[in-house]
Amino acid sequence: MRSVRVTRFAVATAVVCLCSLVAVASAPPAPTFGYTPRADATLVLDTPTTAFTFSAAGDYNWDHNATSHTLASLAGSGVDFHLALGDLSYDDSGDESKWCEYVKGFVGPNFRFELLAGNHEDFNTDPSDGVGGNINNFATCLPNMIPNITGTYAREYYFDYPQDDPLARIIMISPALSFEDGRWDYTAGSDHFNWVSSAIDDARSRGISWVIVGMHKPCLSMGEQSCDVGADLLNLLVSKRVDLVLQGHDHTYQRSRSLVLSDPDCPVVVPDSFAPACVAPDQTDHQYTKGEGTVFLIVGTAGAEIRTINPADAEAGYFVEWMGSNLGRTSGYELMRLDSSGLSGVFVPTAAGDFTDTFTITADSPPLGLRAGDPGGRG
Repeated sequence: MRSVRVTRFAVATAVVCLCSLVAVASAPPAPTFGYTPRADATLVLDTPTTAFTFSAAGDYNWDHNATSHTLASLAGSGVDFHLALGDLSYDDSGDESKWCEYVKGFVGPNFRFELLAGNHEDFNTDPSDGVGGNINNFATCLPNMIPNITGTYAREYYFDYPQDDPLARIIMISPALSFEDGRWDYTAGSDHFNWVSSAIDDARSRGISWVIVGMHKPCLSMGEQSCDVGADLLNLLVSKRVDLVLQGHDHTYQRSRSLVLSDPDCPVVVPDSFAPACVAPDQTDHQYTKGEGTVFLIVGTAGAEIRTINPADAEAGYFVEWMGSNLGRTSGYELMRLDSSGLSGVFVPTAAGDFTDTFTITADSPPLGLRAGDPGGRG
């Protein structure tokens, strides 16, 4: 059985004013990566504007300690925006505004809490797929806060960041979810598949160096979920060497190796199996090289009940770090910093449990943040 790393990372002290709807114990402070919090919980960047930080997690729930601790930590994290990767309140339709107020009670009304639908708030009414509100109502009470997005907020959209001289394009999509027009299909040649492909190609043509994709459901996983999104989408992202794919749905944490296609040894990545040739060579457990492949990160840990990990899963060879209810159980979110030299990520635990994780995707030189002794680093 795989051992779980339990070394805690150093964190910077952040003073957070919590105006929450429920009383909770104090949450662990989040690393700030050089940001200084103001009293109103919005934050000022102390480092050059060529760098920014953001966070991501899915599967929230609400009104209990795990979710509240995650939101409290996010409030002091200093991020420029947070990507909420679906499955929000898990409550019946009609209570969406209560969940939004609960979130804003921690992070404030001006925090960029950017939504994406999950199966609990799509239009599928099958109880076995989860019922938890309507994404239209969530998007009304937690609207988009980032200027000039392209597409439909909370379903299928992208934005470039920073706006004036973008380092990254963030693409948010909804494969295998149902809306007014039916189930959204991302198989090769479909409208949604082509939309994603064009969004990636357009970013490259504009010289935007980093492409990051977010979606609720994963394809590869050591948890309970299967590849509902389809192998075509998986292989599109790998073939175009998207830098990072952020996902939820499995209530676990999983970080993959860097995946790459190559003829004849790995023409496609096949779900429910492992092919060593689909793993990019010359990488370590915690450091990747930009352009060599695609990293998949499942962060379904914002507050919903953590589920089990299966180290014997057929796809386990694709993963290098993982956490579940049976291995290092905790809740939390991924905090990331991006600058011209690379992307750094740290999993911030916000509940009981010692699991954490760090990684870097290096461009030309080691990225800022996450060096030994820095906030969020292991050293």
